[in-house]
Amino acid sequence: MAPVVRQLLDRFARYLLTFLQTQCALTIVSLPIIVYWGLGISTVAVIGNLLFTPLLMLFLFVCTLIFFAALCQLPHGLLDTVLNLITSLWHQVLSFSDQRWIIYCVRPHVIILALPVLALIICLRHRTICTTGRRLLAMGSILVVFLGYCSLQQRYTLYAYPTATLYEKLYAVVRADKTLIVLDHGFCSRKKSPDKVVDFQVLPVLAQTYGNIPIAEYTILKPTRGSMKAAEQFCKKLAVTQVVLPYFVAPPDKSTWRAYFDLIRTLEEKGIRLVRYSPNYLKWWRYKLRSWSMKESPLKTHL
Repeated sequence: MAPVVRQLLDRFARYLLTFLQTQCALTIVSLPIIVYWGLGISTVAVIGNLLFTPLLMLFLFVCTLIFFAALCQLPHGLLDTVLNLITSLWHQVLSFSDQRWIIYCVRPHVIILALPVLALIICLRHRTICTTGRRLLAMGSILVVFLGYCSLQQRYTLYAYPTATLYEKLYAVVRADKTLIVLDHGFCSRKKSPDKVVDFQVLPVLAQTYGNIPIAEYTILKPTRGSMKAAEQFCKKLAVTQVVLPYFVAPPDKSTWRAYFDLIRTLEEKGIRLVRYSPNYLKWWRYKLRSWSMKESPLKTHL
């Protein structure tokens, strides 16, 4: 019995090493593309792929059995139950996800982005790097060096560009504690799909400019349906500490009320604090925004 167990452990160890080597190579190849487009990098990608690959194969296998059973007009109630159990397990594991598992990197120069892939090719072609352990060490070093460089560039960006104009009527301000304040002065007021605008326009530009910086405060200066939908999407995608919303009179349409209550529910689910402010606070922020938009502003980027 012992030799069989030892043989199974050896096979599992070889499978694990091969999986880690493949995962590191794929990460290095895809990392420049992800960073260039301002997308996030999951810190638990290795564990997630290791867990969900066999689960996905089992899911597809059961689906195939159900398909052929239905095609042959055979009873497949037991297979349906198994498929529901797999799906429930999948959703239960996904419910443990957290926005803090996703990290963002400031976009460096294109030449810097190409260096990890070039280093990977050299490591794979070098004669001395011929074992699995050495390849893992080399690829791990490439990842550490590249992410370390992005971290240093992020610190430089915080000091060099403390304020930024992201698109029109959307601003970012770096606080003294190296966290970020996002100010929405009606950016998504006329957008048909504010959540899509946040996903495909705002978040990539924010990641390319400042990298992995927590959002300490998301302030809405002009409460509309679009601004509240955008704030809700921000809270779903990023780790936001608090949302600042002004007191407003009853809106003329029901969609604004619906967006407001959707935002409140999202804040309660994520444990995000809601702060309301008076019109005097709004006048103060308008003064600050006018001062930042002047020519002597440290950074004025209209994208």
